[in-house]
Order: sequence, then structure tokens, then C-alpha cells
Amino acid sequence: MTDRFSPWGLLGKHLSSLRDHRPGRTWDWTALAVLWVVPTVAAVVMGFVGTITTPAGWFTGVALLTGGLIGSFSYIAGLRVKLAERESTFPQGEAQIRKYLDETVAHILTAAYVSALTAIVLVIEMNLNRKLDGLLAALPTWPSVYLLLLITMILPRLFHAYEELNDVLRSVPPK
Repeated sequence: MTDRFSPWGLLGKHLSSLRDHRPGRTWDWTALAVLWVVPTVAAVVMGFVGTITTPAGWFTGVALLTGGLIGSFSYIAGLRVKLAERESTFPQGEAQIRKYLDETVAHILTAAYVSALTAIVLVIEMNLNRKLDGLLAALPTWPSVYLLLLITMILPRLFHAYEELNDVLRSVPPK
């Protein structure tokens, strides 16, 4: 019953998409290091010297981003269904595109989840204090920087899938 609320399946897919699929490799250690070290450093710095004077604006941004990411997921899911329908026509030609989209979906939904959690943290903190500093400033910083890095990973993947799909479409003779 509680597995319905568990994020572990989603987070597992997100982490597994960070594998380096080249022969002899296991993980994309650079991506993993960036995704963990950069937000941690930002949160530590924000905890010691930063202050969030208007957390309501930050909350508005992550709340809107949550909705936008969920909308992006529905679009990508629809595109993935169309690609699945065409799989018999282009079994190998679009296999890489389908893989990119599958990995991107995991990143998009993880980003939506992180964004929603950041919004919840900010709502709780805004009820504790009007100005956030110290630990209260560090807590929303880590997921927000992680979110920014996820979006930075998502956009090139989407563009690459778009380019690949259009190259496949250009190679199809007109009927």
C-alpha cells in the first residue's frame, strides 16, 4: 500500500540513466559528481553566508516549475507513444531516440518531484521565519541547484532526440 507513495522507483530510474553505456564503463562519474558536489557546495555556502530575504518569490518559481515539468512529461510521453507506434517501420533508426526520451522522462519526473519538495520546504520555512538564513537558507538551496543541473541535463537530451528524429524523418521517402 505504501509503495504508491514511494519515490524510490523513480529515483532508481533517474540514477540508472546516469550510467555510462560505453564498453567497459559503469557510471558517468562526472555527472554524478556534478549532481552531488555542486548543490552541496552551494548549500554549505548559502548556509554560512547566504540569506533568502524574499522566499515567496523562490516558492512561486519552484511551484510554477513543478507544473511546467509535469506538462513537459505529458508531452514527452505522447511523443514516446507515437515513436512506439512507428517502431515496426524504424526498428533501429529510432531506438536511440526512444532511449533518450525514456531517460529524459526519468529526469523530468525527478525534477518535478524535487521541485515540489523544494516548494514544500519553502512553505514550512516561510511559516517559521520571514527571512531565511543559516540552515533555513541551505535547505532549499540544495534541491534548487540540483533542479537547475537536472534541467541543464534534460535540455540537450531533448534537443538531441529532436535532431535525431528529424534526420530519420528526412530519410523517409514521400509516399
